[in-house]
Amino acid sequence: MNAKNIITFEDQTNKPESILVSILLKINTHQLKNLLPHLVKHTKGISYELVIVSNEPKTRITTYLNQYYSTYFTYQIITPPALLPYAQASNQAAHQAKGKYLLFLSANTRPLKNWLLPLLESAESIKKSGMIGSQFIYPCSTNRIINYFFKKMKCAAYSTGIAFNDEGGFFAPYHIGKGKPLDDQVVVNNNKRSTVHSSCFLLAKDVYLKSGGMDERFQHYGEAIDLGLKLSTLGYTNYYNATSVLHAYPAINLNKILGGASRKKQPDIKRLQKKWFHILKKSYWSEKLHNTPPLFSETPLTIAIAVTDHGKNVTAGDYFTAQELATTLASYGWHIHYLSRKKAEWYHISETTDILLTLLDAYDLNKLPKRKKRLITIAWARNWFDLWCKKPCFNGYDIVLASSQNACNYIQQHSQQTPFLLPIATNPAHFSEPPPCTNNAPEFYKSDLCFTGSYWDYPRDIMHFLSSRIINQYHFSIYGANWEKIDKFKAHHKGFIDYADIPCVYHNTKIVIDDANHVTKPYGSVNSRVFDAIISGALVITNGVEGAKELFQGELPYYETQKELDQLIDFYIQNKKKRKEKVKLLQQMIMAQHTYVHRANTFRQIIEKQTLSISIAIKVPSPSWDDAYSWGDFHMATALKEALETHHYRVILQMLPEWNNKEGKECDIALVLRGLSRYTLQSHQLNIMWNISHPDKITLKEYEEYDRVYIASAYWAKEISRQISTPVETMLQCTDPTLFHPPNHNEKKTYQQDLLFVGNSRNVYRKIIQDVLPTQHDLAIYGKDWNMLVPEHYIKGDYIPNNKLYRHYGSACILLNDHWGDMRTKGFISNRIFDGLACGAFILSDNIESMGELEPFVQKYNSQEELAQLIDYYLSQPNLRQQAAQQGMKFVIDNHTFTHRAKQFHLYIQHRLNAIKHQVSS
Repeated sequence: MNAKNIITFEDQTNKPESILVSILLKINTHQLKNLLPHLVKHTKGISYELVIVSNEPKTRITTYLNQYYSTYFTYQIITPPALLPYAQASNQAAHQAKGKYLLFLSANTRPLKNWLLPLLESAESIKKSGMIGSQFIYPCSTNRIINYFFKKMKCAAYSTGIAFNDEGGFFAPYHIGKGKPLDDQVVVNNNKRSTVHSSCFLLAKDVYLKSGGMDERFQHYGEAIDLGLKLSTLGYTNYYNATSVLHAYPAINLNKILGGASRKKQPDIKRLQKKWFHILKKSYWSEKLHNTPPLFSETPLTIAIAVTDHGKNVTAGDYFTAQELATTLASYGWHIHYLSRKKAEWYHISETTDILLTLLDAYDLNKLPKRKKRLITIAWARNWFDLWCKKPCFNGYDIVLASSQNACNYIQQHSQQTPFLLPIATNPAHFSEPPPCTNNAPEFYKSDLCFTGSYWDYPRDIMHFLSSRIINQYHFSIYGANWEKIDKFKAHHKGFIDYADIPCVYHNTKIVIDDANHVTKPYGSVNSRVFDAIISGALVITNGVEGAKELFQGELPYYETQKELDQLIDFYIQNKKKRKEKVKLLQQMIMAQHTYVHRANTFRQIIEKQTLSISIAIKVPSPSWDDAYSWGDFHMATALKEALETHHYRVILQMLPEWNNKEGKECDIALVLRGLSRYTLQSHQLNIMWNISHPDKITLKEYEEYDRVYIASAYWAKEISRQISTPVETMLQCTDPTLFHPPNHNEKKTYQQDLLFVGNSRNVYRKIIQDVLPTQHDLAIYGKDWNMLVPEHYIKGDYIPNNKLYRHYGSACILLNDHWGDMRTKGFISNRIFDGLACGAFILSDNIESMGELEPFVQKYNSQEELAQLIDYYLSQPNLRQQAAQQGMKFVIDNHTFTHRAKQFHLYIQHRLNAIKHQVSS
């Protein structure tokens, strides 16, 4: 069998024949009798010993070896008292082995001719060699039982090494080349690998021992994968040598055949993911994004772009936009293909596709076929932004791009998406140089001014704003479909022209009229016509005022009335120098910021952030997004998200129904705001609990499951830390000073109250309201479900928007606060205290187990009588209230903001990720 890229043996003074190889076998006598004849027959001219690990009597194995094969090799036999797992057996054998190299060989293999020498040659010639693996092929057998299980793969490749698939929160190892013909390039070419097949690989003994050998925590699966990844991390080269060939007889897994998973493997699978998830994620996606030699993934980054149609004679503009972006993306080494709606290809997504990019709101994510491999879905909204937001599947996109800042703002306000700005652009290579104009003579395209674009029965501004005087005074041409229907333009209509001929139009005209239509104009989305025409040397006059201001700082001439358009056309046609100067300025702006090279770079950065940034899913216990805005936990999560993003994390918020979905599992870290609801932990994630409320609902066992526990009570953190092994730290609630700050003078006058309480009753007569009533003071209650509990005149509303709370908190003479029973007894300080203090409020609260360092800044009461006395006293002492409020505000801003909490999380996350890196490389 011919193999390409063979690394040859160079050091002739240390030939393979003189090197001792220790062949490690975990085997029983029956397996040995089946394997050994093949091993001896095909292992010629190489010194080797067998190191056998077996729990059978040593005499039985010795008798067999001495009788038949003692003249071919030496041997050692290790007979542990009990059957050892593979990793432990391998480590024992490795320590006793005498050879320079260790050869790990499975009992379920059959070596073929000249199988060992190529492995030795590679190990000796590759600088810093790691695991050198063989080619495995399915047996070319006449045995009916074997053929029953392997008939589809008979004489095909079984494995040429190991790669991985991102299956969304799980990096699944698989055999490279499995099922491929034996002459396929991936089978016959030697190559580097992230790790190799465990059934046969060669590794220097000193490298094996130096790396720590196999991780003995693995009992039934993954030992060799783990070893290979560890060696790769340490800088060793794992290698597949195609000229070393063995038959593979994979163990027949009845559980798999019957549709069940092997329960024994599950703990090891979880361990492998826990240990390697972060490194596999970074390695896998870095290879794809930066087009480096494939080790962890076989295929380059592959993008499918869903368009109206593609190919020759296409009239749909979305295809040309996609094509221009794709041309630059392809220069990165990425593979790009198109999915046509007209050809019914939209939902035919290949298994190699990594990214789906759709340019049309009509695309329905719910129609995508199920697949294991992760598919990153991206929507590029360039128009019809309201329709995009109304689409039921819209919130399911992983990434949303929008073509203007106004469109980004609209999408953020009308969906759960936070879009990235990606305007349309131009390809200077296509438009900057005069084209040959092969379809028509250049004279056909010559004009003073023109318009390119079709009429689809929707009114367009040029129909009203382009005056008859201008049309008749200057040489005007209009290109596109259906303009013959408009009497005003009939005589000037030159028909629909191919996209390839558009540069001919722009290079042969002085002014191009831009008519942004009704689905882009209000949002400031600038279409390709503007960029392409300017780069071609024509001046553009646009009706897209917002876009002209946003992308061109107002330098692009724009019109809002017929009079303005007339004046601009007259001026720039009659003033050639001014027109040329304006075009030159606009060209400089486009070349600096608005080419598809810029867009492709932005696109890649967005994908890098999605795939390579450390990602955090904050689990918010709100029952839905519709309910979220009335939950304090949601506003906490929003502020925490913004603070964490300053540390360059990618952060998503997940409401309760989303906690266990695929998007959440793809994240590196689960940060659970633990209140009422429990999260089902994922083994590969770094799991962090921030216990902010309801400690009575959390068992010690649940606390123990997490990697780190933060508790919003110094008292309870101390109590729990004594009872569990998981590290526990105090992390009090906090505030967001951008939302909670003192109101201005006019706001204080408008919202002033004697007493204020903000909080839902949950149909419970809350302690401080029960204690304060009846009162002769002006009391305002905001919250739900108070109608049946207190007199109606106290209730001022069900809800105050979070961004308006500061006006009420900072304007009240006294802000009342209380705690739910379990929070009070366990020292959980309400977030209302932090927010109130940040607003400059004077706070009167029920007493809790411990307020710690907040003690000096909050006035507490113990009885109904004491509460009444304190209210009367402090209402009569405004200076005392103001002094206490100022001190409390400074303390909270200096110590208890989301910036402080994000930094605390960040330090732990970095420490833990560094520890993981150290663990896998040691």
